[in-house]
Amino acid sequence: MELGNLSEITGALTALLALVAAAAAAWFAKGQFESSEKQLVEVQKQVAIETERDLSAEKEKNREQASQISAWLESYDWKTLVIIQNSSTASISQVEVAVNYRHALKGEVANFKLSTLEVQMLPPGKFLWMKIPDGDDFVPDLCDSGKQRKVINSEAKSGWTTARYYDECAHGSPVLNSPRWKINSLKFRDAMNRSWIRDEKGLFPQGESD
Repeated sequence: MELGNLSEITGALTALLALVAAAAAAWFAKGQFESSEKQLVEVQKQVAIETERDLSAEKEKNREQASQISAWLESYDWKTLVIIQNSSTASISQVEVAVNYRHALKGEVANFKLSTLEVQMLPPGKFLWMKIPDGDDFVPDLCDSGKQRKVINSEAKSGWTTARYYDECAHGSPVLNSPRWKINSLKFRDAMNRSWIRDEKGLFPQGESD
């Protein structure tokens, strides 16, 4: 075999080996890339799961106090009582209770009007208010055996009696299953100054109940 032919053969083998090495490197790199890509997808999925879990936990934490605020109606001698219960350990503020209240004397045909009870600050506890019928100068004092008492100026202006502790006063009968005699909504700010609304649809941050 001539020396020139041997050099050509050697060069060809060298080129072939280089091509094989390059192909092997490319195959290995592709495998590594696919493996890394799969790992990245798995990491992204895990991050998404953890993020959703954290958001859910944060949402529940934010609702912790709000879920402990409730309100309902009672009837006492055909008058409307609003009871608000703050079962949390902190005060709430800017409370607004929109009420459809029964406006009629005993034995009369009932008609209903809308009124809003407003409370600037409500500490923990259970409290009641009575809706003062239009034009009434006297109301039952639920904390004094139901005796009649004169309506004071601030009550006449707001249309509601001053707040009293529920457990210290006479109670009415719960108003149940009435499509008209009801609380339309309860709005308030929690201890972290977040705004909430409770209505027929449930409990929501204000602006999310629609």
